[in-house]
Amino acid sequence: MPLRASGSTRALTRIGTGTPESVVFVDDDPGNVAAATSAGWTAHLFTGLDDLRRILVATG
Repeated sequence: MPLRASGSTRALTRIGTGTPESVVFVDDDPGNVAAATSAGWTAHLFTGLDDLRRILVATG
């Protein structure tokens, strides 16, 4: 299911995670990564576990 940037941002507000900039979004669908980036999230394309580890370490 494609990510809807506006609905997802509302969900973040509802669950109290703060601003979209405080989210690290990882997905294997380039379209979802682009939508998350458009919403102001830090977004990365998932390509494997080693890459995910690198992303998580780099983003704290």
